[in-house]
Amino acid sequence: KSKDSSLTWPSWYSSVDMWSHINPHLLFFSFLPALIFAEAMRLNSQLAATCIYQVLLLACPGVLLGTALTGCVGHFVLPYGWDWSVSLVFGTILSATDPVAVVALFNTLGVSPRLTMVISGESLLNDGTAIVAFALMLKVALGARVDFWGVVGFFSQMTLVAVAVGGLVGGVSVWLIGKCAEFGYRSDAMAQVILTICCGYLAFFLAESELSTSGVLATVSAGLAVACKAWPRFVSRETMHIVWETMHIVLLWLLLLLLLLLL
Repeated sequence: KSKDSSLTWPSWYSSVDMWSHINPHLLFFSFLPALIFAEAMRLNSQLAATCIYQVLLLACPGVLLGTALTGCVGHFVLPYGWDWSVSLVFGTILSATDPVAVVALFNTLGVSPRLTMVISGESLLNDGTAIVAFALMLKVALGARVDFWGVVGFFSQMTLVAVAVGGLVGGVSVWLIGKCAEFGYRSDAMAQVILTICCGYLAFFLAESELSTSGVLATVSAGLAVACKAWPRFVSRETMHIVWETMHIVLLWLLLLLLLLLL
């Protein structure tokens, strides 16, 4: 209905209209770092190390295979006449799954922790793989010419640099978290929470905006560094769990609400 309709709530209509015209990069930079970092920093690092090869197999070749198969569907089945570059862009968009509901169900049913870790770890890394593949396919769709070494250089820039940046930011954050624990003040727990929040957003911002690499992989790397080294240094693990669990739930519900409003 129009804004002037008698059945429309004017202020609500205006609010939804503003959200529908918001810069998508604002949502990208506001929601994605916290959601990814919240998952990565709470992983069981010892359990993750035992199934890292299965996770990498699913998150890298698995996502690329899914991209290729979905691209074939777009090229041969859908009636839009897409060429291969556009079909593969379509494939990269749909190739990364988000098993939030599956992991929640696994936790409720008491499924094997190893299986839950494989699904959780794959869900973290498949986003990075899909975004890198999407960026490459989008360049091709827009007319860029690529060769084998160009693709190798592009993937190296988007993966190795991102992991290095995330590891560096995560390492510095772990050091600062340890320093906070040495002071013995009551406010140390809150300072450590703030440091973890800054770690996730800083890794994402530096990778995406300053170094033109994958912010998702950088944030995952920073979160894994915190998961491996920072938990023994936290003054209050309970506070850290509560804050990040709350942020994760609130951001997911806000995204769902925005999605429903914009449909």
